[in-house]
Amino acid sequence: MMSFIKFLAFIGLVACIVYLWFFRKPVVVHEHTTNNTIIMAETPIKRLSAFVDTHMDAIFRPLAPDETLMPAQELRQISRTLEDLKSHATSEKDKRLYAVGLSLCSRMLSAIKTKEEHNRRLADMKMKGFESLLGEADAKKKKDFFESGVKRSWEEKATAIREQILQEYDQMRLLER
Repeated sequence: MMSFIKFLAFIGLVACIVYLWFFRKPVVVHEHTTNNTIIMAETPIKRLSAFVDTHMDAIFRPLAPDETLMPAQELRQISRTLEDLKSHATSEKDKRLYAVGLSLCSRMLSAIKTKEEHNRRLADMKMKGFESLLGEADAKKKKDFFESGVKRSWEEKATAIREQILQEYDQMRLLER
């Protein structure tokens, strides 16, 4: 009798957990006020600024074929939000701010894509191996030559792209004020 009661209590507990899990209400976050100050969510321009500050060095560091992918999805989300805001903006200042933000997103995405292409080229070179193509005697020299070419190409492009991004970032920060 006692084990049957324990069994029923256990079944009831499991049923409650399953019910609460499948029929739970979604959590809705509302704006709230504190001392007559409205606390708002972070704007896309501030998210973009935080993204640039956080990921700039990671994007433009030297090539590493085993490097993980850059966080481009977050940048695409910010870009889509800025497009929507630009299309609904009423003031010229806001339109210009969102346009500069969109351009900055585009340049950052381009930089990520360029780095990933260079990393892929470098990884392909390492994976395919030069010994079978060139013979072992010259393989090391030629391998170093080709890899250094890819690395130099990235460094040249990265320098140019980084300067453009920094100029647009400064412009966006000025428009933000």
